[in-house]
Amino acid sequence: HCPRCGHLRCYDIQDANADRLRWKCAGCKKRFTVTTLTPMERSHIPLRKWLFAMRMFAGAKNAISAKELERHLGLSYEAAWFMLHRIREAAIGQFNGKIGGPGHIVEVDEAYQGGKRRGRAGFKFKRGRGAEGKKIVLAMIDRATRQARTVIVPGISQQQLKAAISEHVHPQSTIVTDTLSSYGFLKKSGYIHMKVDHSSQFTDGIASTNLDESFFSLIKNTIRGTYKSISATHAQRYLDEFTFRWNTSKRTDGERFATAVASGEARRLFYHRPVGAAFAKHPQNDNILVRSASELKKA
Repeated sequence: HCPRCGHLRCYDIQDANADRLRWKCAGCKKRFTVTTLTPMERSHIPLRKWLFAMRMFAGAKNAISAKELERHLGLSYEAAWFMLHRIREAAIGQFNGKIGGPGHIVEVDEAYQGGKRRGRAGFKFKRGRGAEGKKIVLAMIDRATRQARTVIVPGISQQQLKAAISEHVHPQSTIVTDTLSSYGFLKKSGYIHMKVDHSSQFTDGIASTNLDESFFSLIKNTIRGTYKSISATHAQRYLDEFTFRWNTSKRTDGERFATAVASGEARRLFYHRPVGAAFAKHPQNDNILVRSASELKKA
């Protein structure tokens, strides 16, 4: 069937110079291949290498770096780096819905991740939560299903936290947070709010954010051991990779590989922008960025 309009009548296109089979839709009259509207669309890298990269991505215990993928596949570093970002964009496709619900406990916590320490000789580096280049990461984990959602927030004000939590956590959930005053909006927004005081040594076993602490620990260990550092520009996509690994931790490597491949439908990532052209949203899928007016018209 046509991946664009879903029409079932499609015709083979005979092209001796084409490296892949091509079809034409009888409905929208557009041509397509097996990679249309996938992360592999318009890629000159063979499908065998794409699938091998996805298998390595899904089977890596911590993560896989672009340099390692470059050595295994014989690609340039730029191609391996962009390939991994396309796979990260696709892997999170099945984990966009809300978590929680009535009777569910959702742990919510924030942490500062990424960034590099910079300074001059004779001057101390700026340390702590406000260090230069760090991003505020908000993690939300359903304690029952162990499904996580992570998002970078610009700040920790009530409005900023409310927008993120309302988007990812189902109303009527029981939310456990620390004693940050910015979470005061939760009860007014229909959530059951419980607090945990980290300065106190006592806890009743329910009000805790241990899952969030474990999640942040895995992120820091992976960055320190595999990536060394991550760019603030692409931090959200790295977080999506960590979220995918956390959400599929109970699955086998084969199941995780199948999930990564299936999640890539209609999730194509562009990186380079032509001179004078602006990015625009795909009319049927917000996850696809269209580079030019001609592509927008075709879409």
